[in-house]
Amino acid sequence: MSAFNLVMATIELVALAWAFRQWLGQKDNLALLFAMIILLSIALDAFTNGIGRFMGLGDPLETLIRFRMTFYFATMPLLIAISVLYLGYAGVGWAQNKTVIAAVIGLIAAIGAYQVIAYWDMAFYQSCVFDVVRYVLEVHPDQACRPEGAGLGEFALSPVVPISAMTLLLAALTLVWLTRW
Repeated sequence: MSAFNLVMATIELVALAWAFRQWLGQKDNLALLFAMIILLSIALDAFTNGIGRFMGLGDPLETLIRFRMTFYFATMPLLIAISVLYLGYAGVGWAQNKTVIAAVIGLIAAIGAYQVIAYWDMAFYQSCVFDVVRYVLEVHPDQACRPEGAGLGEFALSPVVPISAMTLLLAALTLVWLTRW
């Protein structure tokens, strides 16, 4: 499973390099820029899950995972901005207004900053599943590295931002699809 995560990270980085080349030809495409930032956080997620086996448990891996999760929390609200930008590309008037776009970017920056501050001190616990060694917020009994580590922690992240962002993105993409085809 570690090797699979590393392969996925490699594929995601190749996709990121391709997207970057596309973005160089259209630097005004903010949606693509934001999508690349999210893709980077997803690639980092796969990389940290893949490399944990080789690093072993300890402070370096925990720090890397803390950085990865913090980066993920900070970038996930970008899905909201991508949704508004796609609506603008589809011809929705209010989504083309530069003031609205600036306000949305300010909002997602505030949400991202709040999430980073709120979750920076989260407690991590050791988890070992298959050959993946990592730190998590909650250890399921079948993923404990040691028997005394089973059931530690509590998954305390609010699902409001990711669920809202994904719902908005799906609605925006559906609207784009309906208006274009």
